[in-house]
Amino acid sequence: MEDTLAPFTPTDAERQQPLAQEYIKSAGHISDLQYYYHHDEPSSSKKRHGRSGSEWDVNEANAVRAIPLLDLPPTRIVPARFFPGDDQPDFAKLRRFIQAASIDDLKAYNDDHFEGNPYDLLFEELAELVTTYTSESSINRVHRRRISGSSHSSDLSTSSNEGKSESLSASALRLFARRTLSNMKADKLLLIPGRKGPNICKTRDAGGVRRRSGDREKFIPTVFAQEVSEMIGSTIAQRAGLLFIKHSDQEAFVVSVHGTLFYISAAYFSPEYIGYIETAEPAEIAVGDNLLWIRRSIHFDLKRPEDRGQALKFFWALVKYIASGEARSNMVAAAIDAARDIPVE
Repeated sequence: MEDTLAPFTPTDAERQQPLAQEYIKSAGHISDLQYYYHHDEPSSSKKRHGRSGSEWDVNEANAVRAIPLLDLPPTRIVPARFFPGDDQPDFAKLRRFIQAASIDDLKAYNDDHFEGNPYDLLFEELAELVTTYTSESSINRVHRRRISGSSHSSDLSTSSNEGKSESLSASALRLFARRTLSNMKADKLLLIPGRKGPNICKTRDAGGVRRRSGDREKFIPTVFAQEVSEMIGSTIAQRAGLLFIKHSDQEAFVVSVHGTLFYISAAYFSPEYIGYIETAEPAEIAVGDNLLWIRRSIHFDLKRPEDRGQALKFFWALVKYIASGEARSNMVAAAIDAARDIPVE
């Protein structure tokens, strides 16, 4: 059990994961972002730190020195004390709802059977996902499609890269998040009266790539790179537009669904690493020991009732952690301090 994950230090076993070692050996320098974006671009179109995050691939991930740590237990993503107990009334009730549909129910779905269940529309989406398949041959084409500009407001912002042909997995993820948040009651609130849940975490489908329900999940470098870009963007947003910055470090999270597989990724940004990515003179900054450890959880298959319950507990813990004010989030800290009339130092 972890009492705190900020600052985050990987274990020796985590560091020795084969994929982590591969990315450590390939880690580059922040100035590489300019090369990958600028070498064929006119000067008028140049951006300070590379191209849009929706277009990131392994080159950008290496440039920002992002290292994947895969298949971690949920308590390596969110501190253990934030997970609800099985006997907590609000959680237990919601878990019964989300576990109501069996795999057989999804295969022969009848919405009349789940009337009054807050997850009825989620079950409908999962029923379609159980038999949905998109050929792996389209992965490269789909990955390089820009994320659509549309977003849908909720306590946790959501995004989709499928335009009008919105992916079922993205729709299922939004339904999961919204229906859970609307039923969490006190645990999603900031610890001050009248405040709604925080908006510092992204939910997204896994890069637009489809997989057959039940297929083994594979690591896809482009999906990883886009998650990294989401987290870096979140961290920059946490530091922008605030008169005072309470935390010199930050945390960021991405909640994803790939097919029917649910997982959460997290990153801790040390003050030194933030200085590394925010520098105005990339060529002049030393790499030092700066690495961005991206922790990705084990997967939970939403077509299975037991996994649905575990995904609910995991998501509940994440929201509770962010809303508690203990997560390294300047926006949440500023909101809490302002409401309590406490000067931010």
